[in-house]
Amino acid sequence: MPNISTITHPEYLLKEDDWAEWRYAYSGGKEFREQYLKKFSTREDNTDFTNRKAITPIPSFAKAGINDIKNAIFQRLVEVQRLNGSITYLAAVEGRQGGLTTNGQSMANFIGEDILPELLAMGKVGIYVDMPAEISPTLKDARSQHPYLYAYHAEDIRSWAMSPDGGFTKVLIRDHDYALDEETGLPSEQQESYRLYALNENNVSVTFYDFNGNKIDQAVLDIPKIPFIVLELNQSLMQDISGHQIALLNLGSSDVNFGFKSNFPFYTEQYDLTSEITHLRQGGREEGADAASPSTNELIADTAKKLNTKTGVTQGRRYPKGLERPGFISPPVESLIASMKKQEQLKDEIRQLLALALSNMQPKMASAEAKQMDERGLEAGLSYIGLELQRGEQLIAEYWALYEGKGEPASVSYPTSYSLKTDADRRKDAKELSELIPKLPSQTYKKAVAKAIVDALLKGKISSDDLDEIKQEIENAPIIETDPDIIRNDLEAGLVSAETGSLARGYPPDEAAKAAKDHAERAARIVAAQTGAAARGVPDVDVNAEASASKAEKEASRDNSLDPTTQRKVRGKANGS
Repeated sequence: MPNISTITHPEYLLKEDDWAEWRYAYSGGKEFREQYLKKFSTREDNTDFTNRKAITPIPSFAKAGINDIKNAIFQRLVEVQRLNGSITYLAAVEGRQGGLTTNGQSMANFIGEDILPELLAMGKVGIYVDMPAEISPTLKDARSQHPYLYAYHAEDIRSWAMSPDGGFTKVLIRDHDYALDEETGLPSEQQESYRLYALNENNVSVTFYDFNGNKIDQAVLDIPKIPFIVLELNQSLMQDISGHQIALLNLGSSDVNFGFKSNFPFYTEQYDLTSEITHLRQGGREEGADAASPSTNELIADTAKKLNTKTGVTQGRRYPKGLERPGFISPPVESLIASMKKQEQLKDEIRQLLALALSNMQPKMASAEAKQMDERGLEAGLSYIGLELQRGEQLIAEYWALYEGKGEPASVSYPTSYSLKTDADRRKDAKELSELIPKLPSQTYKKAVAKAIVDALLKGKISSDDLDEIKQEIENAPIIETDPDIIRNDLEAGLVSAETGSLARGYPPDEAAKAAKDHAERAARIVAAQTGAAARGVPDVDVNAEASASKAEKEASRDNSLDPTTQRKVRGKANGS
């Protein structure tokens, strides 16, 4: 019998190398640099390569693009609807009573932190639904001892066998456990172990193996299905962009290396060739010369020392009359510019390839609902990913109910539409749509545009119920135009009543009548103040009586308190003024 640790599915062998590359490229960090940074040529020795590696920046553009997709799905998880199901399941998905995992995660956190990054980057992730071996007899402890979840990387799902209906009949998975130090009881190293699940007629048998493949234990699960779920897409989002990430790593390393080692100007100086030859012709002992006299090599070395020149920004330099001034020549940067342009092209291609991969996305194990959505023309890859997540959570709810042995599993429903637009993009779209409303003659058209603005700003940020309520308020509104400047101008021009203007601004229906009453009372107070004796005083003793009367008459003519509109009574500028 073969060692259990060496058994892998044929599909596993085909993708093992790809998984390693995708994980390094998505995770980034020093491990990615260590694995994929290459020597430029055979002329680069190990010391130069080590120094260059130490200053090489690590790109993460692929990771940033995938995380944008992850966040677009994650922010919609607040809209997931879960109906019925056990009390423990509904509490656990919200993070209460211990949560879904051993560290108290809610379903949204579990999917956002453990599932989505693996599913998008690797194209595959496993979820195991487990149950505590012993249930506490106390009610308080028993409430928190419910089924719980943990995720498995694609590399740890070693082999499997499927039934015709799509369920697992056998699964071999690999665990990573800590080995404890015998003296201190602290983790000292990580060890691998294996679990083999086999579906029997009425239950599931589990066989445990150590890192060497030796059988160490066996157990039986009293449920009719293997509680293991695999979420899988037809391709990883890293499939077409991991090579771009590796190219960016090496191009960036080349650029930084150039900046540190080659970006220095060269000193140049003309010299008289004949004088150099004269120096070289010196030397050599003449026949019969004293042994202490200098040899030819000694003279050459002495000449070379005299020809050495110190250069720099703090060093002056004499040069002979009639010769060109010494100078510095900068190294050519055309290759550096070409490299930088190529990197920008690779970054753009990463975004384009991500968008293309997303548009071709679909769950590998598509549910009936997913196929139905495809027939209706759903082409958004984000929606396909959402449907795969829905299929996975529905199976979680089913296995949860099998463990508890009571009631029907919860019914799970995920959103069917997603968007990758940023808040800035949403605001821009909303602004462009809002500018159309005053120009449209149709009230129905205006309401449709107003609903589109609501979708642009709020879809995916609030629940579907709140979104529907807002759209219903728009549908019931008699007036869609709500710009205060436009309404004020129409009111002053007599094109609209105060009541309609008040409703258009969103005030309560009876607010216009209250405002009219307040306006009338104010007008009555002004009239009483202007016509009373106290207001006029004694004109006989007023030296400016005529001017005061003229001013009062002018102010009265401008008063609009008693007019049906509030338009100001001020004469415009004269022609030509």
